[in-house]
Amino acid sequence: MKTLAAENHYHWQVEVGCQIRNAAGSHIDWNTSGYGCLVHPRIVLTTNQVWGAAENATYRQSEVMVRVGETEYPCTRGYCDEERNLAALVLAHPADNTKGKPFKSFPAVAENPPKPGQALGVLVKQHLYSQEGTHSGGEYTCYTFGYVSLLRGEDELLFALSGVEAMTPYFGNVLFDEDGKIHGVAVDFLRTSVETGYGKSHNGFMVFSPIYTLAKATKQLASKEAQITQ
Repeated sequence: MKTLAAENHYHWQVEVGCQIRNAAGSHIDWNTSGYGCLVHPRIVLTTNQVWGAAENATYRQSEVMVRVGETEYPCTRGYCDEERNLAALVLAHPADNTKGKPFKSFPAVAENPPKPGQALGVLVKQHLYSQEGTHSGGEYTCYTFGYVSLLRGEDELLFALSGVEAMTPYFGNVLFDEDGKIHGVAVDFLRTSVETGYGKSHNGFMVFSPIYTLAKATKQLASKEAQITQ
């Protein structure tokens, strides 16, 4: 996998959430419900579940927002695929990068389903732990990759990325190939805990929804926003 693709997606990765008032009512904090990816100055791909978690957050004090760095943008849900748990959010204003400059490029969205055995990368938030299992502080964005697997249930077929470790929420993060093209959005995790000499290792399958079903809708939203801003 090319590290340039991961570096680009690090800048496109956003948080989806809202401002909430703490239980005591003394101050307002930012509350992250999940993640997403910018594919247009005003369009973010995420999951319907992430949108719903932000919309229904306890003590919510604001509209649902997308956060790029420290800047928050109110947004609406422009498209929803409940069956596949996918959503496209439309920002009230074009997003700038963390340096306050317009984004120069965005990732492409795959128009075909991924193939079994295909290598895909993903960015997930992780904390570091010592050999004794104590938290060493700090949160890091981890670039990892796995291979597409198909999981057959009694009445469903799931797409998943094998061998991915997840210690913190990552829902809404996109899965991309070595050229940065988006192939899916993380919607669930099937975890297996294995005891090691350093504690438990939580490996399993990152379940994702193929994004090709959203490719056409994303293009339509982008075209609509372009017409509005002209």
